[in-house]
Amino acid sequence: MDHYLEDLNTSKLTYLEFAQLIKKHLTDILNLGKDLIDDPVVKTYIHQLTKILEPYEFLLEKVIRIKSAPKIGDADFECLNALNAFLMLLEVNLISNDSNEIEASGMIVKLTQKYKNVENLKFIEETESLSQLIFDLSRENYLSSVKLLHLERYVNRLNLSNQNLKILLSELESIEYIQMFSDMKNLRVKMVEIYNEFTSYILAMAKSNHQLQYFILLNLLNAKREEYNKALITGLTINLRREKPLLN
Repeated sequence: MDHYLEDLNTSKLTYLEFAQLIKKHLTDILNLGKDLIDDPVVKTYIHQLTKILEPYEFLLEKVIRIKSAPKIGDADFECLNALNAFLMLLEVNLISNDSNEIEASGMIVKLTQKYKNVENLKFIEETESLSQLIFDLSRENYLSSVKLLHLERYVNRLNLSNQNLKILLSELESIEYIQMFSDMKNLRVKMVEIYNEFTSYILAMAKSNHQLQYFILLNLLNAKREEYNKALITGLTINLRREKPLLN
């Protein structure tokens, strides 16, 4: 039997939707009963997800009450989209048939290595890193490469989206709110990491170890992942129309 894990880009889920997904997974597994799952590794992953979900939901409840939360989430999402669009175009130019374009894109790619995983940073650190990247790209030795590759509009998009996020963060009522957003973002990063390790482990065990528990767990994971993936594709949430994301 060909076992697989349903595709799901968790980065496209809002903060609330991701919390709901993890909660549904944990509920499904809990409903299986203690006797079925005897793998200590699985139990550890479940414990880790449960432990981190509690403070995540606590912060989420507070963030929901902040009026600017949807705008900040959307602005952060646009920043990362703008950055990814810029990076993807660099990758395309690396396979150009023009040696000058290959050299130019290679030089910029090397620069961007300093800004890897910017999405994992706290909001303030993220905006500062993007500002530094934009400044570096405006320097003469990089600017000529940006122009050669016709990337000005993508650098401009990144700059505008980053400035917009900065403004929204500056409008928050207190440093406490900024810290709240950042703490929740960090918890999500950790939870995504644990979740990805967990799902990969279940898939690997289902393929290599023919115990019933792994088949059942994989089916449970896939059912919810398929549900949420369809919601993303169709623009609908589970049982409800997909409204503007609270936080992206």
